[in-house]
Amino acid sequence: MRIIHTTGIPAKYSADVRELLRLCDNEFVPPLSARDNTSQTDFTSHTQTAKEPVTYYNSLCKQENFLAIEDHRVVGFMSFVRDYVSDVTMKSTPNVYISTLIVHPDMRRHGIANKLYAKMLKKHGNRFIFTRTWSTNNGHIRILSTLKFYEHLRIDDDRGEGIDTVYYRREPERLRVSAVIREYRLQSSIILFSILMALTLIFLLLWVNSNSEASN
Repeated sequence: MRIIHTTGIPAKYSADVRELLRLCDNEFVPPLSARDNTSQTDFTSHTQTAKEPVTYYNSLCKQENFLAIEDHRVVGFMSFVRDYVSDVTMKSTPNVYISTLIVHPDMRRHGIANKLYAKMLKKHGNRFIFTRTWSTNNGHIRILSTLKFYEHLRIDDDRGEGIDTVYYRREPERLRVSAVIREYRLQSSIILFSILMALTLIFLLLWVNSNSEASN
């Protein structure tokens, strides 16, 4: 399997992506065919009028995508937007917002979702990464927890009684290192180590210089 990066949905893979949306439509809460776009925030009055998620597909065509290709067909994909502007992400830039993650039902439990996330982290790990899901989507939530995403915002009963919208966020790698230093209170140790290294270097330079003078 290989993962390719595209802007929009290439024509050769359009039918595959449409089929994935059709197959997984009703697994989402609310269904994709009841949504106007990938960033819709009002789920309180959704009604499923379309037979297929055509409008949702059109929204995906305006985004970047990682497509998982197996035997020349798309078996999963992740869609995302760079530098996404919203009330949720406005103070966290640069960022990436993952709008959609789908894996073909017959290809699940093969690590495809993890490979798509690995591709995302390799390419954009130095950005804030946001995504959202619904509170009963336990499979996706487990993956996010494993990858060190943490809950950023929860909107109670946003998708129906007992079904919350949950936004997740992952810190950039450069900030994650800083967070570890803060957590384990390593600042003073690092400063002390730096001073010792500087003193050692000065001592070595003085020693080399004194030996050089003696040999003359």
